[in-house]
Amino acid sequence: MSLFKTREWWTATCGTGEEFDHGCLAMGNLDEAPDGGVKIVTGSFSGLVRVHAPKDRDYKVDDLVLEMDLKVPIIQVEVGRFVSHAGKTSLAVLHPRKLAVYTLATTGGASAYHQLSLEYEHRLEHTASNMVFGQFGGAPADIICVQSMDGQLCVFEQETLAFARYLPNFLIPGPLAYCRQMDALLTCNSCFEVECYKYQVLASSSADRLRDGERSESGGLTATT
Repeated sequence: MSLFKTREWWTATCGTGEEFDHGCLAMGNLDEAPDGGVKIVTGSFSGLVRVHAPKDRDYKVDDLVLEMDLKVPIIQVEVGRFVSHAGKTSLAVLHPRKLAVYTLATTGGASAYHQLSLEYEHRLEHTASNMVFGQFGGAPADIICVQSMDGQLCVFEQETLAFARYLPNFLIPGPLAYCRQMDALLTCNSCFEVECYKYQVLASSSADRLRDGERSESGGLTATT
């Protein structure tokens, strides 16, 4: 018997009949409210992005502070510092063929009105699968890495495409993660191996396609599962 119990504090239903991917949920103080209140962001395959701001137990109508139709299916959402100027907290939205970054502006005083403002977007040449972000290479702001369905990693430093690399031994896209302590990207290949690529290795590679041995020869790590 467990000594701990979980209790439902707040719940909300996002639309009717909408579908979501596992990466379509993110949390953070998106509007940089002085009280540090966390906002819950969701994005669906129907293209609807919603921002909830729970204040008390149980759902209330005004907990939904924004609902916007982006007209394109949403694969993943993330909250971070993706804007080069002022280091503002922003929202990255990944679509099949586009990466867009927004900021959430609040106006209206007591009766606050929220609105998403597009900061920049990148058109993707390859269909996206997922993305990960972090302060790659010790960067002051968050950098985004998008993995495509055909194994290409595209690294975006805010408004600029830094570089693109193809992964070796690629069959289908797998999970993608960033380890800050190692400054490395982790994924898995079609040989059921977990691969770890140092960010500096990816950035300094002279070829668009990484060689099979480059991960281990240049400080990477491969583990067979």
